[in-house]
Amino acid sequence: FSCEMKESYEVPMNEEIVLNLSSGVTKAVVEDTSVESFVDHLDVFIFQADADNAKGKRVHYKRYELNNSSSLTLECKRTEFSPEDRFYVYLVANASFSEEELAAQETYYELQHNRQVDDYIHHCGLTSPNAPHYFLMDALATNERGENPVRLNDGVLANSTLLTAELRRAAAKVEITIKAGKNVT
Repeated sequence: FSCEMKESYEVPMNEEIVLNLSSGVTKAVVEDTSVESFVDHLDVFIFQADADNAKGKRVHYKRYELNNSSSLTLECKRTEFSPEDRFYVYLVANASFSEEELAAQETYYELQHNRQVDDYIHHCGLTSPNAPHYFLMDALATNERGENPVRLNDGVLANSTLLTAELRRAAAKVEITIKAGKNVT
C-alpha cells in the first residue's frame, strides 16, 4: 500500500497596477466646495526611462473616467513591463484635449509642448456658461518610497504595484488689491 501526496503551492499572480490619487488642499476644499480638486477624467501616460533616467518614448496611454474617485486600477498589467525597466507614470486630470489628440503624443517632450488655455478660469465651478467646469491638474506618480522613475513589475508574482500621485492645479487664482495712492484723482 502506497500513498503519494502532491501539494502545489502556487503563488497567485497579481497583475494590478494601482494608483492612489490625492489633490493638494486648496481654499475651496477648506470651504467645502470640491470643484478645485475634483477629477472628472484622468489621462495616464507611461514613458520608459532611458539610460540617463530621462523620460523616453510613451509605452502606454489610456483615459479613465474617474468622477472624483481617489483610486484607480490601470487596465495595463504588470507583466506587460519588464522587471529590469523603469518608467515615468505621468497623469493629466481634466484636460480639454480629446483622447485622439493625447494618444498621438509619442514622447514626454511632445506632450509638454501642448498648451491648454482656459478662458474665464476664475469662474471655474460656477454656473457661468463660458467657464471650464474643472481645473487642469497634473502629477508624476511615485512608488511607496516617493521615488520616480518606478518599476511597474518587481518580478514577484504575488505583489501588486502601488503608486501614489498628488495632483496639482496647472492654474492659480490670483487676487489683486489695488489701493489708490495720494496722487490719484
